[in-house]
Amino acid sequence: MLKPIRRFVIVLLSVLSLSITTNARAQLEPVIAVVDVDAVIRDSQAMTTLGAQLLELQTQWENELTALNKELAANLRSAQEQLDAEEIDQEAFRQVQIRTQRDLQQLRQEANARQRKLIQARRVAEEELQRRLEEIVIRIASDRGANLVFNYSGIVIAALGFDISEQAIQELNQQIPELNITVNAPTPEEIQSEQADSGN
Repeated sequence: MLKPIRRFVIVLLSVLSLSITTNARAQLEPVIAVVDVDAVIRDSQAMTTLGAQLLELQTQWENELTALNKELAANLRSAQEQLDAEEIDQEAFRQVQIRTQRDLQQLRQEANARQRKLIQARRVAEEELQRRLEEIVIRIASDRGANLVFNYSGIVIAALGFDISEQAIQELNQQIPELNITVNAPTPEEIQSEQADSGN
């Protein structure tokens, strides 16, 4: 989160500085506000609802992959029983083992690709919320006459009057009460890309 937060502060300072005239800048006294960027985004209604959606999808995907894994294990056990009963020979059993290992590897790759999809979806949501939060904080700071806005993570002590986090999260919740992001299952190309990554 360090880079997005740093960009957040730079954007705020840049926008706020544009509203200060040359004459006013010469006589400027710092008026400070503080916002807990991480907490506002994390605790927002939008992120809470999205987190629940992503968790539900993750559980669904895990259940699907677990069912496939159990099916592969059952097929291998069946082949072993057939071998023990001399219904198939050793070579046929070995082919079943090879196919099972290949399919298990593909399942692991697909699990990784699906997890990556969920992470990307959360990142996109956080970036959108941060963009909207920047607009909100700039407006709140302007209303309060603040010309410096600091992220709470870099503050040791701050009086309550300086902290605009509560107002920011209230306005963010009003503007974006929920987020709905469509997360598609990974394509064969994306799963193949996971395979290449896992081989590095």
